[in-house]
Amino acid sequence: MANKILTMNMSIDNFRYFISFTKELSLIDPSILMSIGNDIIVSYSFVGKDINDIHAFKTVISKTDDLFDKKKEIENKIIFIIKDSKKFVRNISNFIDFDEDLTFKISYDDEDNNANYIHISNSKLKLKEICGDIISMSKEITKEDIDFLTDKKTSLFNFELTEMEFKKIKRMSTIETTNDILYINVNDGKLSIGENKWEINICDIDKPNLSVSFPKKYFNTLSFKENSRIYLFENYILVSDDNSDLMIVLEMTV
Repeated sequence: MANKILTMNMSIDNFRYFISFTKELSLIDPSILMSIGNDIIVSYSFVGKDINDIHAFKTVISKTDDLFDKKKEIENKIIFIIKDSKKFVRNISNFIDFDEDLTFKISYDDEDNNANYIHISNSKLKLKEICGDIISMSKEITKEDIDFLTDKKTSLFNFELTEMEFKKIKRMSTIETTNDILYINVNDGKLSIGENKWEINICDIDKPNLSVSFPKKYFNTLSFKENSRIYLFENYILVSDDNSDLMIVLEMTV
């Protein structure tokens, strides 16, 4: 086995976006896996054992060329695991003050393509992050797995939240501290979201009556984004926008 180095540059604006979505992923679980391919980068964190036992799962998919300026083609995808993502975000945020473009150097094994460490630098600061072991993530979730989980054609229905509704749900959900779940209710053609003591009417919907619940702690990691929609599946909800998806497994259906 031998180590190879992949060198790529990143603009400071893209770096701010990189920090933003890495921070969002860290709110789900401290461990983040990034699969860096020639065309796309798949980044995700999840709570659970593996693809068959997931409680919450967030993924961000980016075009490699939209994020990095590659020095050469990436022949095989490189797996980079961040062990403590909150600490990682705090450390790399120090680059923002310099307002300079950055150089990323990823050391990886040429047999399994798992990254050993990542070295980030500009003219003022250098930082080295030791990567985690793929075993710690139980199993890599592939782009095909993600496409299956986020296939919106198989959803029961979907709806949109306004920014006001989104903020009110997050604010109201902090009131009932003894309750850990949110409900999506459909009753007599009206869809609402709430808890035991409150609910917010969202929209009219031509669907049978139902009530489903899910852990609010994962929903509350979200920030409002334009063009985001909530999709209800048989066993989970999916909050989706242009670049990311958050899957939250349902606790029960009635």
